Amino acid sequence: MINFDELIDRRKTNSTKWTKAFGEKHLKENQIPMWVADMDFKAAPEIIEAIKKEADFGIFGYFTYDEYYESVIKWHKERYNWDIKKEWLNFTQGLVQGFNIAISALTKPGESVLVLTPTYYPMFSGIKNQGCQIVESNLIYDDNTCRYTIDYEDVAKKVKNPNLTAALIGNPHNPTGRLYSIEELSKLADILIENNVKIICDDIHCDIIVDPSKKYTPLASMEKYADHIISMNAPSKTFNLAGAKVSNIIIQNEEINRAFKFQMERFCVSVSILSLAACKTAYSKCAYWVDEMKKYVWGNYNYIKDYIENGILKDYIKIVPLEGSYLMFADNKNLMKEFNMNQEDLNNFYYDSCNLSLDEGDAFGNAGIGFMRFNLATQRYYVEKAMNNISEAVKKLKK
Repeated sequence: MINFDELIDRRKTNSTKWTKAFGEKHLKENQIPMWVADMDFKAAPEIIEAIKKEADFGIFGYFTYDEYYESVIKWHKERYNWDIKKEWLNFTQGLVQGFNIAISALTKPGESVLVLTPTYYPMFSGIKNQGCQIVESNLIYDDNTCRYTIDYEDVAKKVKNPNLTAALIGNPHNPTGRLYSIEELSKLADILIENNVKIICDDIHCDIIVDPSKKYTPLASMEKYADHIISMNAPSKTFNLAGAKVSNIIIQNEEINRAFKFQMERFCVSVSILSLAACKTAYSKCAYWVDEMKKYVWGNYNYIKDYIENGILKDYIKIVPLEGSYLMFADNKNLMKEFNMNQEDLNNFYYDSCNLSLDEGDAFGNAGIGFMRFNLATQRYYVEKAMNNISEAVKKLKK
C-alpha cells in the first residue's frame, strides 16, 4: 500500500513545478503549484531500486533496447489486449519531441495540421516548428453538463482543404480530461482518412483513466485505422518519470515508420541507460502502483467536486468531468462575469489572491478562455489548502 499522503519537499530539488510558476512568473514562498503535469508522489520502490542497481554496477556504456521492447509489448497486451510488434516501436526523448518528429515525417512546410481546441499548448509550437499552419476545430462545450464533444461537422468542413495533411489529437484529451469512446474516435478517424489526413495520436495519459466507469481503447489497435496512425504514449505520466525522457512511438505502416526513423536519425535521437532501467521496471513490476495512484487522484477530484458543489464556490466555478489524466479543467466564466474579470484578471486572481500556480486557460487557445487547469496528482493536504484559498479569496471579492 503506497502512502500518497506523504508530504515531500520538492522546493530545492531543481523541480520545474516547485521552482517556478506558469509562464514567466516566479513561484512565491508558500505558493501551491498545481500546474505542470508531473506528480508530487515518489516513484514506485521497484523503480528506485532498479536505478540504484544500474548505478551501482558502475559502467554506463552503449546498450540494447531488447528488454524494454519486451516490457512495452507485454504492458500493451495485458492492459489493452493490443498485440504490438517489435518493429513498430520507436523511442523518443519525450512525447513533445515525438510529435514534433511525427509532424516533420508526415508533412511538408506550408501544409496544415488540425488540432481540437482547447488543446495542449506545445502542440501549437510543434506545428509551427515544422513550418506548418495550425487549423483549429473547437470542441463543443455544453454549459450545463460541462462536457466536451467533437464537432464532426466542423472537422469535415476543414479537412476538405487539400493542404491539410495531418491531425494531432489527444486521447485522453488535454486539458479537458475527456476520454473519447472508440465510437467517437472511429467517427473522427473515418472523416480524416476519407480526406487523406494522417493521424498523430498523443495518448500519453492513456494509462491514467481515473473514472472507473470508463475504458481506453487505442485507436491504432483497430486494424481498420492502424495503417494511418502514429500512436504515442509514455511511462512518464503513468509512473511519474517525466525526467527520464522516454516515450513510445508505435507505427504499423512501414512507409510512415521509415519516414519517422529517418527524422529520428537526422536529430540523433536516443535515450539513457538509467531511463530505460527505470521504464522497463515500471512496465514490468509497477502496475499495482498505477492502479493505487488512479484511485487517489480520483479521490482528489471527487473531494474538489463535492467541495465546490456544496459551498460558496458553487455559483462561480464548474468542473469539467474528469475521465482520463490527473488534470482537471475548471470553468470560471461565472466568476469572471460576477466580478467583471477578463482572462488576465482571472490568472492574477488565482496567482495573487488564491496563492496558486495553475495552467492558465488561454494558453490552450482561445477556446480555453475562462478556464484554469489544475494538476490533481498531489497530496490531499495541498488539494484541501487550495480549495480553502480559493474560497477565502472569493469571500474577499464579495465584500
